[in-house]
Amino acid sequence: MGFRAFFFVLLAALACAGTKGAQAGERQSLSWARIFDNDAIGDTHDRWRTGAYQVSNFRGPAWAGTAPSGFGRLIELRFRGEIIAPDNLVAPAPTDRRHAGVLSFGLHTYMHRGAWDMNVGADLVVVGPQTGLRSFQERFHKLVGADPMNVAGFEIANGTYPTFTAEASR
Repeated sequence: MGFRAFFFVLLAALACAGTKGAQAGERQSLSWARIFDNDAIGDTHDRWRTGAYQVSNFRGPAWAGTAPSGFGRLIELRFRGEIIAPDNLVAPAPTDRRHAGVLSFGLHTYMHRGAWDMNVGADLVVVGPQTGLRSFQERFHKLVGADPMNVAGFEIANGTYPTFTAEASR
């Protein structure tokens, strides 16, 4: 599936998120979740997953203590941005991992049937310089007086990838 097709499918799913469910009344916003991490906070070393932020909105019928049994009745709209970096941002070793800006836009659904909890989801993941995250990180480093970065040209290439996940647990 190409980027445009995936984007339009995602937009259609988001548009349906506000419609009434077939059996359970009106879909509503149930909760927001946010996760932030920055590995420099703990030990002052800025490497690997140098920073990430994810925000999700869960939508569905009124919460009853467990996910509903129907597919698509409880959905999560998810946005994630993260920066993955070489161990040394000033002088990266030629064999180290490349710098990567990552943006992800996703739609996931959760359900409960019998003793099983299940989820299925799809994300559109955009990577590389096109995300603008390296420039953001460079400006942030300048703002806080950190060492200037030297990773331009030491990045993974631009790409857009649809990804799918599925999980069942008992």
